[in-house]
Amino acid sequence: MKLLLLTGFLGAGKTTLLKKWLKETQSFRIGVLMNEFGDMGIDGRLIEENGLTLLEISGGSVFCACLKEDYILGLISLLSRDLDLVIVESSGMSDPSNMETVLTTVKEQAGKGYDYLGAVSIVDARYFLEQQKVIVAINRQIAYSNIVVVNKIDLQTEENLKKIEKSIHEINPKSCIFYSEYGNVALPEILNAISGRPIPDAEESINTPENRLKTGVLTCEKPIPKTDFMSFVDAIKPYTYRIKGFLKSDKGNFEVSSVGTLSHYRHWPENIDKTEVVIISSVGIKIVSLVHRTWKEMGLKAPIEFK
Repeated sequence: MKLLLLTGFLGAGKTTLLKKWLKETQSFRIGVLMNEFGDMGIDGRLIEENGLTLLEISGGSVFCACLKEDYILGLISLLSRDLDLVIVESSGMSDPSNMETVLTTVKEQAGKGYDYLGAVSIVDARYFLEQQKVIVAINRQIAYSNIVVVNKIDLQTEENLKKIEKSIHEINPKSCIFYSEYGNVALPEILNAISGRPIPDAEESINTPENRLKTGVLTCEKPIPKTDFMSFVDAIKPYTYRIKGFLKSDKGNFEVSSVGTLSHYRHWPENIDKTEVVIISSVGIKIVSLVHRTWKEMGLKAPIEFK
């Protein structure tokens, strides 16, 4: 069974790209594994298997949302299913340098293994030049990828796109670069380009509990005025890498997505019980006091929890 790894920093567009692949490639039976719970909503029949949560997707494909400690179990579980390809969408801060070591462990435990095609790293053209200087994970993701997709090119100048290309090739001279808006790169193109490319040697991952980003979830049972919540997000987003989740507001339910200076609020047609928004800090633990202080200083009345 073939396996493709999809990496990319927070908000670069991994899930958008993955959704397009699943929608447009109906002839493939694709298994999807997230090694951390993501913001991807896929309709289907829930399956409980070995303590993992699986969803049946149209066309015989399977979606598996796994916490990091269940990563090996998720890969083993998908091996037992009738699939053409498994795509692993890693977390935004993942270091893919030890992927082959992980797959060796899977083979030892399952008695059979994957045909590892390699890694695709997606980068955010709008913020890459700034982020790449300070976020080690971005450089590691590019260094251990066979293909780099430069996404959101419509939000960047031609001059800076040339700088991005130069920087990527300085990190990984052998990388093949695709350019896209809204993740519009077809899966067959990726599979064709990655075929036969050498896999970088495995190394020890830099991911440790100590360097894990501080992440909290803001919850509120009562509806929040939408305009107030938008102002709150605008106030705290300079101190975050990513804000995502669902808002229960006086104007209805909304999917919230914010990265860098850009925020989007998309009407969500399904019922939600409460506001639940994940906030990924760029200032460490200080985000906790900052969230509560900002909420209070803005005079927002709805009671929140953030932890």
